[in-house]
Amino acid sequence: MELNYHEALTRPILAAHGFGLGAQAVVIAGNWATDIWTLGPLASTAQGRAVSRFHFLNLSTPEEIAAQWIWLEAHAAQTLAQLPSTYIALRELGQMLHCVQDFYAHTNWVELNLAAGATTVPLWEEGPVAGVSLDGLLSAYYPDRAAPRREVEHHRLHKDHPWCAAGPKTFDAALDAAHRATELWLPRFVRHMPTPMRAQVSRLPRFMYESFVLASVGWIDRLGLPRWIGGGPAPWSNPTSSL
Repeated sequence: MELNYHEALTRPILAAHGFGLGAQAVVIAGNWATDIWTLGPLASTAQGRAVSRFHFLNLSTPEEIAAQWIWLEAHAAQTLAQLPSTYIALRELGQMLHCVQDFYAHTNWVELNLAAGATTVPLWEEGPVAGVSLDGLLSAYYPDRAAPRREVEHHRLHKDHPWCAAGPKTFDAALDAAHRATELWLPRFVRHMPTPMRAQVSRLPRFMYESFVLASVGWIDRLGLPRWIGGGPAPWSNPTSSL
């Protein structure tokens, strides 16, 4: 899902749960970074490899897709309680929300349920509508050349923007499901943060985040990668990634 949609999903829900602008900014930065680290030479770095699991991509069976959900919750429980600072925990939270959102953009869960007559796509936790077999659940592969067959190529299966191959109505259904999933998973993740960290999310200073963004832009420029400029509460302009 493109970065402006990730932010549009995430920011209002963070605000509704008491996250101040500083904390919102760090979570959004972590969400964005999940895609930024997949670009060009960054993808082969240790950090690029570390974030590759947060996209619901390149999963070869329905069982692997189901296992990814189990891994995600276990990762939250094991990681958020142990990180050394609130900033790092919030960045990790952004990555995990990115993963939740990408399930609906990078698998055919939405299409399977719509084809079976669903007017609102159920969340993974609710199970599929009657008539849907999980045997048909597929994950997109990125890059396309990694796909074992054409039907799971990323450009064919993704719902990252309204002009995707699946069409705007399917994209809208994926976006709606991702929004509801974000509302469900945010408190699930936050409960694993230590109480002192949770107490800081309403009053975290913002200047440290802005320094982080400036440093990130500098590295992107040095590497000659596409440059995304964040504008506070507004979405990123001209996003070019579809992860």
